[in-house]
Formats: sequence, structure tokens, C-alpha cells
Amino acid sequence: MKDLQVGDIVRSGANSFSEVYVFSHQLLSTETAFVKISVAGGNSLELSPTHFIPVSQACDGTMEMVRASDAKVGSCVLSSGSNSLKQSKIISHDIRISKGLYNPFTKHGNIVVDGILASSHSEWFLDDLATKFGGVSFLPSIYQVVMAPARFLYDLVGPEIARNELEKFQDKLNSYTDDGAVLAPFLDLGWRAFEILSGRP
Repeated sequence: MKDLQVGDIVRSGANSFSEVYVFSHQLLSTETAFVKISVAGGNSLELSPTHFIPVSQACDGTMEMVRASDAKVGSCVLSSGSNSLKQSKIISHDIRISKGLYNPFTKHGNIVVDGILASSHSEWFLDDLATKFGGVSFLPSIYQVVMAPARFLYDLVGPEIARNELEKFQDKLNSYTDDGAVLAPFLDLGWRAFEILSGRP
């Protein structure tokens, strides 16, 4: 994950691939708690407790987005087969401390990491409200819509320029994400995109 960059194309579904257009977090040396989900067949995935992952509670093919901390042993996630994604039962669910914190966002909103399908999205500004009143499983879809301006700006300037500019902006994005900021990053990135398209250095 530490070698992934904006503009890279990654697997995002059974037979789909998608570009990484931004990182909300890209912290090489940070140590934090991760949920390690291991499934039958040998695949395992580490992700933050509030990161979303599609889970079938009854392993019946009905998937819903849950936080990694809420995925249960005995439920199923989608993991890589030869040319597809198949249901695989969770056989262990542990908390561990690991170094490095990365959150790449793909245009499709999903990403396959270590052979397991996860959402690009994690906890953000609506989580407290959804936890209180319901609708947590809809948050990744809502956040995917909210992030549409960032995808538009990425397409506007192109992957190479976006990669270079976002590398300079990453420290701010890390801070904005920690603070739950919504408008500030879009305004900053939008203004920078305007400067680039206007020919300003």
C-alpha cells in the first residue's frame, strides 16, 4: 500500500479496475490499531476499525456495508477466486497494532486489497448521526456522492498533474480528514485546479 500512488489503476471488483484519485490519509510512520480479518482460503486484510467493508451476515449473498470492527466471525466477505470474487467465511477477527496508515480512494468507490474487497470509504462527518439514527450501511454510497467534486477535479487536470499536486497537499489532507472537514479540502483543491488551468505556476 505504501507504494500506491494517485493515478494507479487497481482492482475494484470481480472484473473491474479503477483509478486511485486521492488519498485521505498517507502516513508512513504512524502506528495505529487495525482490524485483521482472515478468511477461509488464506486471505487476510488489515484495515482501520471504522473502515467500511461489504459483508454478508448470513453468507447468503446479501451484502451490506459495515465497519470493520463490526464484521463477525462466521459472516462472509468477498475474496479473490481465479477470475472472480467469491464469498469467503471470516475465521478470525483480531485487533493488532501496525505501522502505516493509507486510505486510497478509487473512482468506483471500492478496492481489492490482499485479495479481499473493501470500500474506499471510512468514518467521516456523518458517522455520528448515522450511528444515532440508523443508516450506517448507506454511508459509503453517500460519501461516494460527496466525493464527486474531487473526482471531477482529478479528471479536469489529469492523473500526472493531480499526483504531483496532491503529493504537495497530502499533509493538509491528512489534517482535514482527522478534523472531519468537508468543504475546506474541496475549496483548496478547486482553487488550485483553477490556477493550473489558468496557467499559473
